[in-house]
Amino acid sequence: MVGIILEFETLFSLGLYFIAMLGIGLYAYRKSTSDVSGYMLGGRSLSPSVAALSAWCF
Repeated sequence: MVGIILEFETLFSLGLYFIAMLGIGLYAYRKSTSDVSGYMLGGRSLSPSVAALSAWCF
């Protein structure tokens, strides 16, 4: 009986995770730009502080 409960909890949490990831993906898809250059440039919406932090990546 305990094994069945643990299996249900595991499947429920995996299903909930899948639905959350699907929701995040759909939100990002709707918010994304329609062309590749907008994607590569981040829509030119980075703040100066984020751009300065990205300079440390190289």
